[in-house]
Amino acid sequence: MKALSMNVIPFRNMRAHPVRTVILLLLVLAQAACAYGGLTLMRNMQLALSLSNARLGADILVYPGAAMSKISADSLLMQGTPVEVWKPRSTLERMADCDGIEAVSHQLYIRDDTGEAPVWIVGFDPETDFVIRPWIVGNREASLPDGAVWAGCKVNANADGCVKLFGQAWPTAARLDKTGSGLDQAVFVNLSTLSDMIEASGAEKYAGIDPRTDYSATLIRIKSTADIDSVTHWLNTYVRKTKAVRSEATLTDTAAGIRGQIRLVAVITGAAWIVLLLALAIAQSMMMRERRKELFVWHAIGASRGIVNRVMLLEAVAIYASGGFIGVLFAALWLGVNTTFMICVIALSILIGCASTIYAVKKATQSMNSQMLLTV
Repeated sequence: MKALSMNVIPFRNMRAHPVRTVILLLLVLAQAACAYGGLTLMRNMQLALSLSNARLGADILVYPGAAMSKISADSLLMQGTPVEVWKPRSTLERMADCDGIEAVSHQLYIRDDTGEAPVWIVGFDPETDFVIRPWIVGNREASLPDGAVWAGCKVNANADGCVKLFGQAWPTAARLDKTGSGLDQAVFVNLSTLSDMIEASGAEKYAGIDPRTDYSATLIRIKSTADIDSVTHWLNTYVRKTKAVRSEATLTDTAAGIRGQIRLVAVITGAAWIVLLLALAIAQSMMMRERRKELFVWHAIGASRGIVNRVMLLEAVAIYASGGFIGVLFAALWLGVNTTFMICVIALSILIGCASTIYAVKKATQSMNSQMLLTV
């Protein structure tokens, strides 16, 4: 019965001092909402940054030398600009000696001119690709099975979701988001499907193409953007009969600018959270001074420090857990639910509450004891 009454006392204290309880509850709610909102916004911005970086395309494009006369500088895309030039990949063997290269993906292009409008067909290896998949609408882990296509947003499909190319229907496995370029009217297939399409085309100009060993464009991602100029120069110097073209400086600056904005948001969010924590600590310290009479009563009846800490901690857990839960719930209604973040923020709120309560009780007890000694 004694244990039961000890557990009830903190809640009766809260009910007996509603103003104090509400002030603490609101401060806890605010700091929890700020912490959850900051974490969620940072995560969402990080995801957006990763997607934006991926959608910028390759850092460097390498084309056969003959291709550059067929490509306008204004139409060059870092996701690969289709051009009907095909060369053996064996001419790219020296690329393996360049330490600055992180990833390489090859593309091979053919075109279907049998319909109302020409449709570019981009053959690539989904396992090495890093520029096409980020544009998929919805599930970016969508597979690209043999005989199927990923279709640009402007490619027409029939009622069954199939795209007609070279007189045959090819099922659409995924759609790409709007790129604002000619790729919106292109389809993307794996190399096995490209072989089938070359056969279906019956075009003599495609007869000598081997998707397993040929390429039209090579897309390169480098390890450090600081090395983009040196890697481009190395490729143009040592990989013969090709032309390496780097991404525009504006694209690199855009990515760097987004990172800078994320760091700024992180600093502002962290500063706001710290200010709220300080306000909470000050409020709790001031309220603990008010509770010195309460501590004196506990001392007068012979309660041990453990009992006093237990009562105060139970009250703190109730307030901080409630405020933390309401705060993250409020923020989640606007920013979406992330269970991991919610649990972490609530747990952090409770931990901060317990630590600050123990510290405030200790300081108040020491001050009370000092006053008692001076009185004596």
